Amino acid sequence: MNRPVPLGPLSGLARRRDGSVLIEFAFGAAVLVLLLGTVELARYILLQQKLERVAMTVADLNARGEELTRAEVLAVFDAVPHLIAPFRMGEAGLVIVTSVGDTGTGRATVLWQERGGGTAQGDSRVGLVGDEATLPDGFVIRRDETAIVAEAFLRYDALFLDPLIASGTMYARAMQRPRLMDTTRLN
Repeated sequence: MNRPVPLGPLSGLARRRDGSVLIEFAFGAAVLVLLLGTVELARYILLQQKLERVAMTVADLNARGEELTRAEVLAVFDAVPHLIAPFRMGEAGLVIVTSVGDTGTGRATVLWQERGGGTAQGDSRVGLVGDEATLPDGFVIRRDETAIVAEAFLRYDALFLDPLIASGTMYARAMQRPRLMDTTRLN
């Protein structure tokens, strides 16, 4: 004799026709959307914090020492994968290090730039070499003074619920004044 195997509490769900299953599904779906949204928001916040740490660390490391060489700037980019982990920069990310200074013109000018830490394409929001620098209000560059600006860019793609947390490029910037060196030229 072939008898159906009882499914316990679930056996009645398949036979019910009064709409209560639909209500239970709606509650379950709402909880699922809430959980997925929480995971996505936490991921977004963690990634923004990691990106800010990348910018701060890269700016700080390039503002130390007695002389800054191109090789040293490029070596600092090697730290980026460790700082951003468990995320990856790769083709989606880029770090730009910029030296900004007033060399007697009365305005902050972009003196030099280096790119690394990822292979994404993009332009610095500070400006291009030789252009007047775009700096935040209150950050003043005085005559014969320089600053190092590190910008970190990363393309963010939502894993869940893309309409709620839009995909796009995340950005972080950090600025440091050199401690012991002149950064008008990159040796």
